[in-house]
Amino acid sequence: MKGLLFGAATLALFFIACDPPGKVPVAPEPGGNVKLLFTDVTDTDSSVLSYDTSKQFTLFEQHDLSDGFTVFVKPVFENNKLTTALVGLSKSDITHQFKTFNYYMEGKLRSVYSYEYGFDKPARIDSLLYDASGSLTTSYVSVIASAGAQIGLYQKNLFDWNGEGNIVKRFSIAMEGGKETKDTTTTVYTYDNKVNYVTKQPDYGMMQLEEVADIFSANNILTAVVSGPDTKREIKNVYYYDWDGYPVQVITTEKEFYNGSVVDTRESGHKLTYVKK
Repeated sequence: MKGLLFGAATLALFFIACDPPGKVPVAPEPGGNVKLLFTDVTDTDSSVLSYDTSKQFTLFEQHDLSDGFTVFVKPVFENNKLTTALVGLSKSDITHQFKTFNYYMEGKLRSVYSYEYGFDKPARIDSLLYDASGSLTTSYVSVIASAGAQIGLYQKNLFDWNGEGNIVKRFSIAMEGGKETKDTTTTVYTYDNKVNYVTKQPDYGMMQLEEVADIFSANNILTAVVSGPDTKREIKNVYYYDWDGYPVQVITTEKEFYNGSVVDTRESGHKLTYVKK
């Protein structure tokens, strides 16, 4: 879960989906077991998820590959709903607030409070609004703008959906003094027809609301471009899938533009494995 513990900027994505060249697919196991994310290994860190016998998410571990630094996140459930996530630097001390979750009466996620390590006050609040059909239409992001400041409204996001259950457009509007400004960025997405494993594990996805389209959309993002007045971001990503249509490898090249010229290019990748429960 890249970005889970250390945050993530909104990125433009440009994805290409393909099957691994020369790879012979492995037949799915019989028995109707649920496939759940097990490991996620990037160029800089590796993550491991644990589950109990009821298939409930019980522990997330993120290991930094360069210095051996490890962070543990433990979800807490009440009445089968994720209400809190605790964080610690060892399995014996997972006691600090990481996230708290609130819900509407009908059960949909209402807000997520995010905390900096070692502080009891939230550093970020995501508030979500839905239409009558249950689709996310708006999110508000509140943050602490500077040291010692009170938390304040920072951004309003509006979402458009297609008929396949995917977010196809996002408008991000900067807020000042509780009012909208003219500073707006637009993100346009397209999708593959493969499995977005995050939607199969909503408790896991709820911990990383920085990129809402990755969490709420039915499929994997194929293309997206984030455009501002002078800047643009693109990411080109090659997916490899397993027999069941789950992504098992992603190779990413990100490009950042300013006034139409490329000013930065970065490449990264990560590999995913799953477990059947």
